[in-house]
Amino acid sequence: MGDSDSTLSDSNEAISERISETSTRVSAVAIPPTKKQKYSSSFQDSWAQNQDYKDWLVKVDSLTAKCNACVVKFTVKYEGEKAVKTHLKSKGHFAAINNRTTNNLITAFLPRKNNAEESSVSIIEIAQVYHGVNHHHSYLSTDCAIKLNSKLYRDSALAKKVHCGRTKAEAIVENCLAPKSIEDVLEDMQVNTDTSSPFSVLSDASNKGNQKLFPVAVRYFSVKNGIQNKLLDFVENNDESSASVTNSIVKSLQKCSLKISDISSYSADNASVNYGVHNSVFTKLLDLNAELLKANCNCHVIHNAGRNASKALSYDVENLTLKIYAEFSNSAKKCEALKDCFEYLEIHYQKMLRHVTTRWLSLYSALDRLLRCWPAVKKYFLDLGEDNCDKNVWKFIKSQEHELEDDLRSEIPLSECYIYFVHHYMNILNTHIVKLESNRLSSTELHEIMSDLKEQIIQRQNDQFFGSKVSAALKYLPANQKQIFLKEANLVYKKLLDYLDKYYDFQNSPFQYFDCLNLKKNKGNISYNKILEAKKAAKINNIDEDALYNEIVILKSGLQHLEICGSEIDELWCKIFQTSNLPNLLKIVGKILSIPVSNAFPERIFSLMGNLWTDERNRMRVELVKAELCVKLNFSMSCQQFAEFLEKKEQKALLDACQGNNKYRFKLNVNNDK
Repeated sequence: MGDSDSTLSDSNEAISERISETSTRVSAVAIPPTKKQKYSSSFQDSWAQNQDYKDWLVKVDSLTAKCNACVVKFTVKYEGEKAVKTHLKSKGHFAAINNRTTNNLITAFLPRKNNAEESSVSIIEIAQVYHGVNHHHSYLSTDCAIKLNSKLYRDSALAKKVHCGRTKAEAIVENCLAPKSIEDVLEDMQVNTDTSSPFSVLSDASNKGNQKLFPVAVRYFSVKNGIQNKLLDFVENNDESSASVTNSIVKSLQKCSLKISDISSYSADNASVNYGVHNSVFTKLLDLNAELLKANCNCHVIHNAGRNASKALSYDVENLTLKIYAEFSNSAKKCEALKDCFEYLEIHYQKMLRHVTTRWLSLYSALDRLLRCWPAVKKYFLDLGEDNCDKNVWKFIKSQEHELEDDLRSEIPLSECYIYFVHHYMNILNTHIVKLESNRLSSTELHEIMSDLKEQIIQRQNDQFFGSKVSAALKYLPANQKQIFLKEANLVYKKLLDYLDKYYDFQNSPFQYFDCLNLKKNKGNISYNKILEAKKAAKINNIDEDALYNEIVILKSGLQHLEICGSEIDELWCKIFQTSNLPNLLKIVGKILSIPVSNAFPERIFSLMGNLWTDERNRMRVELVKAELCVKLNFSMSCQQFAEFLEKKEQKALLDACQGNNKYRFKLNVNNDK
């Protein structure tokens, strides 16, 4: 019995030990603690309105805030507003707020922004920059002038505050004045309104080194200002294909919110890429706007007619002017010898002019100067002798190798007859080119000018008139020389007429129908039927013809009291539309007057580009060149007028843009809302 009790006791102890070991093993296994769930917060807009935070708290994103006083960012993801309060109570924030208060006390002694004094300073700076652009000064020159003025005008408080270095001046021109000039043009054109002005697109191409540049200009009629020629864009594009040029034009117009459907005509030089029959800029634009008119350059037509006709002559007068200019252009010694010839003949010395074959007016000017100086020039080459004289020049003077007569005689050799004859007919061509070059000349006058040119040539051909000097000299020429000259001179007249007929359609040109809107010529002869013909020729469709008749009745009544003398045609129409509401007539007149008669305006753009983009300013970027051209051409004000323009209340936005640091990235908005 005792043994069984002890055995039972041992068994119980063994079971207890096993249970203890099992529990030890179980406790040795790691049981992960339960994770506390975390919640994320986001920035609440109401915090920025809180009286304690609103002066410095700024929202960066939904999880991040920024303290403007400390210029630091901190997260509100985990603590929410508690993070904001923690930052508020930090020593760094407390110190930053105190410093901010101190700085505010300092700025109280400085001039307040936008006050009268600061506006005056800004006007001076902008006017000085405009003066530099207007007269093609470098920005370093403008900066130097401003610094000099502060020394010269020590008593002026404003002069001491004017500061405008090169970087600032460039920023004002490129990012403020140029966009403002384009914005004013678009406002004058009434873009994005029901009465937006129809406009013509003018373009051309020119090289600056290895860069090919295209201006995109517009011509339109404004009731307020008359005919206007303005520059919208200046594009670098090395691809001269018609597709590329068309794309550049379309992009430039779209950038200014101008509609392709509002284009009246396309004007450029007469190259095939512009006016080819099948694949040209004109045909591609015509696909986009079926009402587009062709407005090729008539100055080029007349110029090329003269050069083409001169090829019929056995004496190359154009080459003579080139050779004589080249003789004296680079040699001081030869110029001195020529001056001695002038002095010997007691003639006032005049420098030879350069003829550039691509310039419309240069041949007549160079030839006119040559004839004024011909006795002295002739003596110079005769003194040189045949061996030292260019053979092309010697051909003109060899008949007088042993004699030198003054230029007033009637008896002149055959070679000089050719010079005087070319001078005579080039004078006629030159006179008509000068008329066509005028910015204010309207398309209503083109047909009359071209017809007058043709009539003058026909009259001379019929009368066998080749200039008074030649007519007198022909009496003394041998019969064989006279016959040769007459044959070639008549061929010149024929070639002139043939070329004009080929490139200007005298019979079917739409410009002949626009003549009825020439108020200087037809003030008392305004006809409803003729205006309908002009409307049809101009491809104008959206006209109420019944209302148009009533408007023409009102027009006839108003013309009785209109003063014509001394006014241009567009000025007369401005007076009419400013005093009478004639919407249908305005659509017709607006489109017709917007059509250019030559490509003179783009040529002027390239001339200005050459003046401002000189070798000394070769660091200029195309964007800056464009900006200067826009400022120069679009504002069209003297420096004094521009200063007065800046003082107007309407220009406050421009002054604000130029005053602060924002001007370095500021763009006056052409496409979007201001």
